[in-house]
Amino acid sequence: MVRIGDDRDSTYKSDNVVGLTFRREEELPVTICRPIVPPSVLIVEDSACAADAYSLLLRSIGARVRWADSLRAANRHLRSFAPNTVLVDPGLPDGNGLRLIRRLWLMGASRPRLIVVSGDNEIARDSLAAGADHFLEKPLSAATFLAEILTRTGRDAPSLQSQMPMASSALLRRDLQEARIHILKAVLSGREGQLLYPLQFLRSLARDGGLTPLSLLLDRFQSGVDSARDLAMGLADMIDRMGDENLTARQV
Repeated sequence: MVRIGDDRDSTYKSDNVVGLTFRREEELPVTICRPIVPPSVLIVEDSACAADAYSLLLRSIGARVRWADSLRAANRHLRSFAPNTVLVDPGLPDGNGLRLIRRLWLMGASRPRLIVVSGDNEIARDSLAAGADHFLEKPLSAATFLAEILTRTGRDAPSLQSQMPMASSALLRRDLQEARIHILKAVLSGREGQLLYPLQFLRSLARDGGLTPLSLLLDRFQSGVDSARDLAMGLADMIDRMGDENLTARQV
């Protein structure tokens, strides 16, 4: 036999079981606490200096970070890594980074947050049209960078100095050497069109990092393969002088 008492007490009785009485608790509001998911970021950036600065800041807030220096490398990472943010510099050695932005945007609701970073503000409109959620113009401050990365995570950006971390001479040497290799390939092939990428890369490096010696070297460059040979020699000399303070104090 089951006897239901008032609204607060209920008793179950039978011939073989001792009756059990329990009191219904007042209904309480339920609050669902969702865990804060740490950022996971894929950096698609051809400059080792810039990628290292981004990585240092991201790891300081507990983010998981991977770096790709080309579209091909980015596609390889995305086969095994599902970031919630993808940071893309459009000027990549094997194509326009906006192609990657467009492809990821087509994923729909499951796509990561897409951020384009460039020193050329003229491509801001194209970046947003391709599907980017935001465009960040170089040079960046550390606070601006982290505030954008932490958007929608429920976390505030920590108090930081305004400047980005300085790159080491080893990373700057790597960037200069990579550009020099691209220039030498153009010289050997005699194809002037192959100079477009390394020249764009070097100009960005000089502008964003405030590298006066590199800017002066590029100012002396005249179009054509013959002048590119002189530029490659100038870069080799610059790499040999990497102990120069003006070359090591670089910021993104």
